[in-house]
Amino acid sequence: IESGAVRLEPQPLDLRELVAGCADLVSAPAAARGVNLELELPAELPAVAADPTRLKQVITNLLSNAVKYNRDGGSVDVTLAQHLH
Repeated sequence: IESGAVRLEPQPLDLRELVAGCADLVSAPAAARGVNLELELPAELPAVAADPTRLKQVITNLLSNAVKYNRDGGSVDVTLAQHLH
């Protein structure tokens, strides 16, 4: 990305939908280890501008690592919130 070799295509995204989809991708490995995925995705969040492919890769990787490096029977909590500055 820093070298300019990767082109980002930002567009408005529903972050709730994207995070839920990523959680679905890691739900089987989580269930196999007894890791509980807890999502708090409020309905009133605005769209975000991001490259959908890259953001999905980042979030899926974070969730996958959270499951992989968790303890059996552990939990992963994801909370989306809007912070106003």
